[in-house]
Amino acid sequence: RRPTAWSAGGHVAHLALCLEDARAGLERALDRLRAGARPPPPRRGPLEALFVRIAVQGGRLPRGGRTSPAFEPPAQATREDVLARLAREGRRHRALGLALAPSDRDRLWAPNPFRTSWHYRLPEMVRMHAVHARHHAALVRDIAAG
Repeated sequence: RRPTAWSAGGHVAHLALCLEDARAGLERALDRLRAGARPPPPRRGPLEALFVRIAVQGGRLPRGGRTSPAFEPPAQATREDVLARLAREGRRHRALGLALAPSDRDRLWAPNPFRTSWHYRLPEMVRMHAVHARHHAALVRDIAAG
C-alpha cells in the first residue's frame, strides 16, 4: 500500500462494490422491462458517446480519477468477505444475462453507476466491468512492484 492510496485489497473491494451496485441497477431495470415500463435507452450526448467509444469499446480507462464515496473500499473488509462478494456478484450478473433472450440483452439498460445521467446496455455494462477490473489489476501490479 502506498501512503494516501488504496491497498491491493482496497482495489478489489472497490470492484466488488461496483459490481454490486451495477447488478442492483440492472435488476431494477429488468423488473421494469418485464412489466413493460422500461423505455428504450436514452440517446447519448457527444461526451457520453466519446467515453463509451474510448472506455467500453476501446478498453481504456485513464488513471487518476476519483470514485464516488459510495464506492470507496470499506476500512474493515476481510479478504474472505471481499472474495465472496466478488464471486456472488459475478454469479448474479451471469444469471441476469442468462435469464434474457439474446435479443433482449440490448434492451436492458441501467444508469452508469459513476455518472447516473449516462447509461449502459447490459452487454456494455459487462464489458465495462472487464475494462474496470483490468484497470485496477494494473494498479495492484504497481503496488506489488513497489
